[in-house]
Amino acid sequence: MKNAIIELAYDKIKTNKFYKNSDLECIVISIEKGEKLKKHTSPKPACIIVLEGAIDFDILGETHYLVAHQTFEFDKNVEHEVLAKENAKFVLIR
Repeated sequence: MKNAIIELAYDKIKTNKFYKNSDLECIVISIEKGEKLKKHTSPKPACIIVLEGAIDFDILGETHYLVAHQTFEFDKNVEHEVLAKENAKFVLIR
């Protein structure tokens, strides 16, 4: 059995949607140090869980420094962006 989280390499920005049903989707995101997910929104309320590394999560004019095992929840349609301070992996649940 493949492990979608462990096998996702640090190579710029990589994603793998490893679960989806009619109500929920889970996506693991691997982001190499210095890479940025430019401003975007989520169509649903969401939560991220940092698995490895460290990121700056910018939302509503504030920067949240998040490291492994920390979570952050946010509402739908709110612009945000992510900068990898270290090689990082996180799960997006929405």
